[in-house]
Amino acid sequence: MAIDKIQSESINLADNFAFTGTVSGAGEANTPAWNAYLGSQQSLVGDAYALINADTELLDTNGAYDTTNKRFTVPSGHAGSYFWYIIIRETYDTDIELRLALYKNGSMTQQYRVQLNPNGNAGRCYQTSGIIELAVGDYVDARYFIGTGSPSGVLDNGSDNTKFGGFKIRGS
Repeated sequence: MAIDKIQSESINLADNFAFTGTVSGAGEANTPAWNAYLGSQQSLVGDAYALINADTELLDTNGAYDTTNKRFTVPSGHAGSYFWYIIIRETYDTDIELRLALYKNGSMTQQYRVQLNPNGNAGRCYQTSGIIELAVGDYVDARYFIGTGSPSGVLDNGSDNTKFGGFKIRGS
């Protein structure tokens, strides 16, 4: 920073600055980050929490999302606060109760609940998101619950339909 840009009492933020070196300590890298979606439609299961089969990755900066078990595991050195999201697109056209849930280490930690009354307008998207503290080795996965005995619909596949993702927002 040029000496003539510094005022005796402070830096004048209205001035322009030309940095030739590296600026550090400003912001976060927001990694690890992941975004996975359904590679094919997933049949609905009723009256139980079912894992969302997000088996196709769009983004996985640290190789921490496992498409086999459909979960993100915090890699070494990356404990902290994470923003996460779940989005589903369902094709079910009767009154049902829908829940989207984030599971941490096998236990439900956060849940979004809605009563659906689509009146023949299947194919709506629903989403939830939140912030969660995760330690190294913690894992999270996305699940849904349909409150009906034997649903006949599906979760739609494709990168713009049902997906699960997140990113680190702050280290611990």
